[in-house]
Amino acid sequence: MGYTFGKIQSFNNRMRCMFHARGFLKKSGIIFLLAVMGLSPLVSASERPRIGLVLGGGGARGLAHIGILKVLEEARIPIDCVVGTSIGSLVAGAYAAGRTPAEMEERATEANWDDLLSSNLPRQLSAIRKKQDDKLNLVGIELGLKDSGEVALPSAAISTQKIELFLREMTFGGTVSSFDALAIPYRAVATDIENGEMVVLKDGDIVTAMRASMAVPGLFPAVSHGSRLLVDGGLARNVPVDVARSLCADVIIAVDVGAQPLNREDINSILSTADQYTRLMVAQNVKPQLDSLTLRDILITPNLAKLSSSDFKRGKDLISKGEEAATLSLYQLSKYALPEAEYKAWQQQRLAKKMSPQPVQMVEVTPMRNINPDVLKEAVDVRIGIPLESDIFHKRLSEVYARGDFSQLDYELTEHGGAQRLTLIPIEKDWGPNYLSFGLGMGTDFEGNNPYSLTAMYRRTWINSLGRSGRPHLGLGTRWRFSQSFTSHYN
Repeated sequence: MGYTFGKIQSFNNRMRCMFHARGFLKKSGIIFLLAVMGLSPLVSASERPRIGLVLGGGGARGLAHIGILKVLEEARIPIDCVVGTSIGSLVAGAYAAGRTPAEMEERATEANWDDLLSSNLPRQLSAIRKKQDDKLNLVGIELGLKDSGEVALPSAAISTQKIELFLREMTFGGTVSSFDALAIPYRAVATDIENGEMVVLKDGDIVTAMRASMAVPGLFPAVSHGSRLLVDGGLARNVPVDVARSLCADVIIAVDVGAQPLNREDINSILSTADQYTRLMVAQNVKPQLDSLTLRDILITPNLAKLSSSDFKRGKDLISKGEEAATLSLYQLSKYALPEAEYKAWQQQRLAKKMSPQPVQMVEVTPMRNINPDVLKEAVDVRIGIPLESDIFHKRLSEVYARGDFSQLDYELTEHGGAQRLTLIPIEKDWGPNYLSFGLGMGTDFEGNNPYSLTAMYRRTWINSLGRSGRPHLGLGTRWRFSQSFTSHYN
């Protein structure tokens, strides 16, 4: 055992040096290098074991998964099924849908993550009435006021409206009857927030599955799935080895990008204590999964110590760390590599099955409490009988969302008789339908004039089926004022 460990360490040291040289990661270079070193890496497709790839959760740290996929492809390692949790489900889903690691890297590094992780839409999409409200200097927090008089707050800090559109593009706007029919069979892992049970998503709308798997409680909105309300899968299974094992795998390649528990000296504030609580909770479900790995399996743990779960802007660094970690595991990975011709055939078969949009056959709107579904369907105006015109549809969807009636305006694409069924899922703000906003304005001309204003605005939505709303507001201060206006969004 000591000799074997020493041999692996020596090999890894050599690989680390070569990785930093950056010249050996070429199409055939890895396999050639392994052959020169006498490691006999090649197996035929007929005799090889089925390989399951497990991509764990970890926020932005999960962008390292893309680098690992790059090296797996360079090393000609075929993947027979892929399972992901949270950010891992996004990368796994895109790969299963037919994206290449190069395409994923381009999108991840060029994306405006500050914008994607913001609920704000471009000002030009806002209605004139909302633009005029800017003069009132309203603060960003809008309190809900129930008809019963109860004051309410949003259940999530950030809408995933923009992330959903990003994921639609990543998965080609496509539809399959089952995730087994994807280019690579795929599973996303989520958690039932009511009872804490793991939920394995295997069919339906692939983007909905991704959103459910990444729905960090309190940060992103939970996702309804049948009778369940789903949140981030990391609460139940952050590295779902057992799911991949039951799906297809004789051999597991598991990637753990989760943050390790803090040292005692680093737990020195309320925030760090809360952070440690989350880390320990996740670690409790990760340990038994990693303990279940056998000698045939491979665990890859990128060195991400200085990169946090919010470092989306450092995508290039994270992807590079993934490449480095996978490179250091080539000694173990090499025994599962295919000959070049056989891997090329496998890759061509994968890309030939990539998702693609189908003609939209029907449009449905899920029931709502206050909002008329017919006027919503008319507002997005989806053409039947042709594939969804994504750019036009997403623009119209964003315009409707910008009117402020919804916390989310989601949609699902599901297979329906060889075509697509588009289901609009408007999520009405659960802290409405009445809202209170407050504003504060102060100024000076540096000559003794110091005007100020305190503003309160009440907004009542959906007075009628055409979206009529009333907006009385009261201003106190240097000048007192009161006004009332009525608007209709959809007439």
